[in-house]
Amino acid sequence: MAKKRKTDDDADDTPKTPNDAYVGLLAICTVALLFAATLLYLDFGALDEGTPKPTDPSIKLADVGLNKPAPVAPARN
Repeated sequence: MAKKRKTDDDADDTPKTPNDAYVGLLAICTVALLFAATLLYLDFGALDEGTPKPTDPSIKLADVGLNKPAPVAPARN
């Protein structure tokens, strides 16, 4: 079938909805996310520049006193 021509009577009379507060909030959140991602990238890039290398975190047994044997219980008679 052929398409029916649109006339003025067939056109939608509903007006186009204007941008409301939610569109503004969406724009603000998008800008904030981009700004936060930029700061995160810059912080990550500066991470290796001046930080010292971590030392060995192992605990030495002599410092804690765990290198002694457990005390022996006295014998019962």
